[in-house]
Amino acid sequence: MIFQSGLISQVGASEINLEIQSSGNLCHVDEPFWIDILLINQSSDTLVFPFPAPETEKITFRGELRGRRFGYQGLSMSFIDHPVVVLPPGDTVLHTLNFWDSFLQDEDWRRDPRTGQVTLSCSYGTLESRNELSFTIEKPTGPYAAAYKLMKKYEDSLYEYPSTSLEERLRYLEQIVELYPHTGYAERAVWLLSLFGGGDASSRRQKYVTMLIEEYPSSGYVKECLPKYLFKFEKSNKDSVLRTLQSPDKPFRMRLLVSNWIKGYIFP
Repeated sequence: MIFQSGLISQVGASEINLEIQSSGNLCHVDEPFWIDILLINQSSDTLVFPFPAPETEKITFRGELRGRRFGYQGLSMSFIDHPVVVLPPGDTVLHTLNFWDSFLQDEDWRRDPRTGQVTLSCSYGTLESRNELSFTIEKPTGPYAAAYKLMKKYEDSLYEYPSTSLEERLRYLEQIVELYPHTGYAERAVWLLSLFGGGDASSRRQKYVTMLIEEYPSSGYVKECLPKYLFKFEKSNKDSVLRTLQSPDKPFRMRLLVSNWIKGYIFP
């Protein structure tokens, strides 16, 4: 049976679960930290609904850090073209967002150390997440502090006058990747390099696209780099590549992001 709905609230909590997951229990300030939003069909029917949903059904996060509350509301029809999700029984659709792209970035928060224990819950229309996330934000130290400093130099260089050259700016990112590859800042640096390249831009961008997919497979940036990664393969080989990226040894987030892409669920 197929149940088609114009609103997620019409599907109901008995048919679909909303869960949230995170990259782990610890992150550093401004280091990519991924929050996964999972919609899981727990009914025996195939569910059909728009995701993201109409304006009335935004995804809403509520968080708290050291007694201060913060939030995020978005992913509604007003912002992007929304696909219709066809979700068979037991299947899952995922959206992932970087915590630091959505939270604690306004001027008031940036004057704060932004460290401590975070609690985070989520709702989508009338659905409430079955769980609450808890994780710790720490000030970067050691190699993380060094990588963070280079990332800040890159960001500051975007607003310098007279402006620095693109090659000079990208060199900050390359140093992060070369010297501190196991930090989340390197993950972000690789993603930025995949966008801008520099020098022989096309080949360098592809180099970092490949690095992101193959060396940072748990990254949420996979959703943006996957089409560029597949571009280098012959059409006859792409199905094989996609199967490999969905193999059981790959991270959960990558497998679901690839599944989304195959089904045409491309979220921002």
